[in-house]
Amino acid sequence: MSRKLYFGVAALVAFGFAGPAMAQQLDGDSYNVNVNIEVAANVSMWAGHQDVSLVLDGGPVNDDYFASSISHINNIPANISVTVNGDFPTPGVGGGGVIFYLFPNQGSVAAAKAAVALNNYGPAGALVWTDGQEGITKPYGPVGIATSIANQPVVYGAGTPGELPVPQDVNLDVVWDIAPTTTTP
Repeated sequence: MSRKLYFGVAALVAFGFAGPAMAQQLDGDSYNVNVNIEVAANVSMWAGHQDVSLVLDGGPVNDDYFASSISHINNIPANISVTVNGDFPTPGVGGGGVIFYLFPNQGSVAAAKAAVALNNYGPAGALVWTDGQEGITKPYGPVGIATSIANQPVVYGAGTPGELPVPQDVNLDVVWDIAPTTTTP
């Protein structure tokens, strides 16, 4: 009897180890494997141009503009923000110096110029940076889910409405950032 009991326990142990594998055996030549694919939350963006050159070479307003774009792909809602790093020249007079403009969702240089003509220091629809505002992050705005590449036009601009600074290069680094607005489901 102990021999039978030993065989029965061994058979139960063997079935316990082989049971789950045998449960998925379809026939003698195939086996079923369950695969789970998880699509994670993802936000990504890039700029249409790596280098933008604005030349302030005089004229009635001493300004220049460059039409470009940003692109993003995100499977969850997101917010885009932008930071301008660099070193603006110190203005020689109040209201002087170099002003940097960024016009979100606008691809028209003519429209950007018209907005600046109405208000050089705070044109409608523009994000603006001047001396002392280096490193400040400003909201560009929210973007909905874009499961394929979405492009948004943008115009970069600069001007010196209050004075004509001495000749120099002002090197700015425009840092675009996209971040989720919700937690992953």
